[in-house]
Amino acid sequence: MAEPALAEQLLELQDGLLLGCVTSVSDHAALTAAGVTHALAVTPQPPELGAVCAVQEHAAPDTTSTEASAAWLERCVNWCTAARRSGGRVVVYGTRGVRRGGVAADVGVAHLLLEDLAPCSGTGERGARLLEALRRCGAQPKRGHLAALLLLELRRHGRTSDLSPLGSASAFARWDERGEGERGACVRMVARGQPMLVRALHADPKVALVEHFVRSDEAAAIIGRARRRAALRSPRPRPRPRPRPRHSPQP
Repeated sequence: MAEPALAEQLLELQDGLLLGCVTSVSDHAALTAAGVTHALAVTPQPPELGAVCAVQEHAAPDTTSTEASAAWLERCVNWCTAARRSGGRVVVYGTRGVRRGGVAADVGVAHLLLEDLAPCSGTGERGARLLEALRRCGAQPKRGHLAALLLLELRRHGRTSDLSPLGSASAFARWDERGEGERGACVRMVARGQPMLVRALHADPKVALVEHFVRSDEAAAIIGRARRRAALRSPRPRPRPRPRPRHSPQP
């Protein structure tokens, strides 16, 4: 029997789709009991899983840009969908646990966004919105995957979720690709429409730690205050003295 902590790391998101990590998939008895036939590793390097699953695939995350991350997530979802349609049961697993910022949870969120399996709460619209998908998977997207998920939602629904109910977030987003606002104060992902308070990382200036999601009106107020402070700090240009007229000598 699997330990409780280990059982929590293997999450069945949909019928035939499980999310886990390297530790959880190391329990071969649990995988056999779950009937897993296909395994997708979303780790930087291909792991050794053994012969538990008949079909094994490795897809290293692509974080070179927001568009590349979105395309990578779509490829992972398509692979899982094809495996499930053929009658297989799939486990997607990464290095970290699902609720500890694991990449497998990001694939699960993309699955809910793209596969139209979960209706939006209180509406007849098919397909989960990002806010409920993040909550359902317990995802904490890292290294630009948050921006990629917002981009997928925008393409799917024509608008993005208001993530401000999440409050603080242990997430990362690319912050200088179509952003407006003051550096270190607030960044609005213009193409995705989600404002967020961020802190730039010295290790990678293109990536920021999301400290807090905010509403659009809150973002506008923060940006306005930051711009007023910047205007007060900047020295006003001194008026240039007018050149004195040069008098021609008298003949």
